[in-house]
Amino acid sequence: MGSLAFSFVALSLQHSFIFLLIFLVFSGIGIALPCLDALITGGIDKEERGTITSFYSAMSFLGVATGPPTYAYMMSVSDHLIFMCRVGVVLLP
Repeated sequence: MGSLAFSFVALSLQHSFIFLLIFLVFSGIGIALPCLDALITGGIDKEERGTITSFYSAMSFLGVATGPPTYAYMMSVSDHLIFMCRVGVVLLP
């Protein structure tokens, strides 16, 4: 999560196209998702695992559906707003 925060801060500070590609690839590798999946499924009893996994998948797809319009709005407000919000979310405990 710290590396994601670093890449979003670096993206907001550096406006070179090469750095943009490097940091977007670095932040888009998906390092956190497999770890979160393992924590969620491993920390739940077998009786409740199916319910929690389906709820987790539903919330994930909700984020996929609402993400692009939210990002489009944030980009229309300010160029740096999207990066600062992502850094804030990544740094939440």
